[in-house]
Amino acid sequence: MKALEELQIMTKGLEDKEIHSGYWYSIGNTLTILICGMLCGLKTIDDIHDWAISSPSRELLKIERIFSRAQFYNILKVVDSEKFKLAFY
Repeated sequence: MKALEELQIMTKGLEDKEIHSGYWYSIGNTLTILICGMLCGLKTIDDIHDWAISSPSRELLKIERIFSRAQFYNILKVVDSEKFKLAFY
């Protein structure tokens, strides 16, 4: 579980209050869900969303509000890819 906690800390650090103000959902949670889903072998947003809303995944991730599939796309559009790459390394 330590790796998941570190991943959540890393992704939360990518949120920029000025850029991301007004979003109802956490940029960090979105990225955590996406990364974990991809590590599970899921290839599409639809598959990752279905995985994320399942009870075992919600319990594992400890994320209360899972957003819609469309919201994944909206949030991904505002993530700074350079900051993400540097943080992930």
